[in-house]
Amino acid sequence: MHATAPFINETGADSSSLDNMLELLLAGGMDLIHAMLLLVPPVWQNNSDMDNELCAFFNFNSMHMEPWDSLAGIVMSDGRYAACNLDRNGLCLARYVMITKDKLITCAYEVGKAASAQVK
Repeated sequence: MHATAPFINETGADSSSLDNMLELLLAGGMDLIHAMLLLVPPVWQNNSDMDNELCAFFNFNSMHMEPWDSLAGIVMSDGRYAACNLDRNGLCLARYVMITKDKLITCAYEVGKAASAQVK
């Protein structure tokens, strides 16, 4: 195990660490949506509008990992699904830019800093 550690980039930006953790979860067999909900859960505590089973899911997973609280606009794809999410505090503004004819989705949170994902 020590030969492969550390799994998370210790010198890069916060977004680099998030990317490393996502890759680790996906390599371990977790699906994209589950990994995204685990890494960047919504603010679920005391949310009376949230389904009880979903609240239990977030409660259970909160015992295993701290939520990602850094400012980030997140776009990811596993080749089949694309997922877009804002930081859990809603501080990172993001806007939908386009879906092209070849199914390329583009989002941006700053002009000139776009992230894209392609789905089949």
